Amino acid sequence: MKILFVTPLYYNLHKPIENELRRQGHCVDILYDNTIEHDNGYKHKLKIKKIIDYIIYDQEEIKKKYWEKIIAERDFSSYDICLCINGFSLCNYFFEKIREFNCNIKTILYLWEPLNYFDFKSNFKFFDRIYTFDYNDSQNSLAEFLPFYWTPNLTNVSTKYSVSLVGSCHDGRLWIADKVAKQLDDMGFSYFFKIVCDGKAKMTPSMYKQLIKSYLKGDEASILDIKALTGKVTHPFLTSVSTPIDETNNIIAMSECILDTDIDYQAGPTPRLIWALALGKKVVTTNKNIVKIPFYNNKNIFIIDRRNPIINPNFITSKADDMSSVMEKYRIDNWVKILLEK
Repeated sequence: MKILFVTPLYYNLHKPIENELRRQGHCVDILYDNTIEHDNGYKHKLKIKKIIDYIIYDQEEIKKKYWEKIIAERDFSSYDICLCINGFSLCNYFFEKIREFNCNIKTILYLWEPLNYFDFKSNFKFFDRIYTFDYNDSQNSLAEFLPFYWTPNLTNVSTKYSVSLVGSCHDGRLWIADKVAKQLDDMGFSYFFKIVCDGKAKMTPSMYKQLIKSYLKGDEASILDIKALTGKVTHPFLTSVSTPIDETNNIIAMSECILDTDIDYQAGPTPRLIWALALGKKVVTTNKNIVKIPFYNNKNIFIIDRRNPIINPNFITSKADDMSSVMEKYRIDNWVKILLEK
């Protein structure tokens, strides 16, 4: 089949999907989905900013002009499927033109962001099938639950760390990692924590507002986040160098347990959690919603309070259950087939 794949560039997480589509014999054309300036779809935008943008900018027209230019520059005919990840910039005009050139095209949406982050629902009417990584969203919308994929190039190697974490700096991750590390030091466990942050962010009105609220609430985690993002603090876990997916997977493979700190408002398992379980690793997570997910197993997943993260040493040393048969469904080849064949 000929597939138009519309995707963001976020950490190149689309590449395994693209490669697997091609491996399964499909012809794939890529369009990179960029966020549109002044978009009011973001749920966490300051209210006054949303009002101003709504009054001043015709966002549908901005998106139309964006896609007019792209569509005018290439042939958009003969596609069997339009597969979209998130689709921040998509609009009425995009779908009108795609269906005009391809009257029988099937449209598929996969969300790896939650609905309380962005108004993805506004585009639901344009899709034949919708999937989401977020379990709560699958229970409260037309989207079907499909956790993130894992790739079979994950291999077990000699264990080097009791606990590891590789990720970007947000939602209290640095503070949680610091609290956990001190406990691991006291218990004599080894660990590898790497949190990516270049410290070059400028203080925006939203960040000032968050900083004031955090000081008033005594929210040390958020204060540390803002200081790290703006270069006002140093920490041994911080690095400005991003970690490729292959290297992240290798660190997971060398670890007994993975520390998984989620975004407070999402209920979906992170890629890190899926990759860890696929490798037979245990996961210590702040995602309290994980108990709702069909493959939850308390021998493999231990939940900690993000505001008071207490590590259980018995969980770190315990034996994990075999979840290989459960996780096979989410291996990239089967995952792609679910997207395309249902």
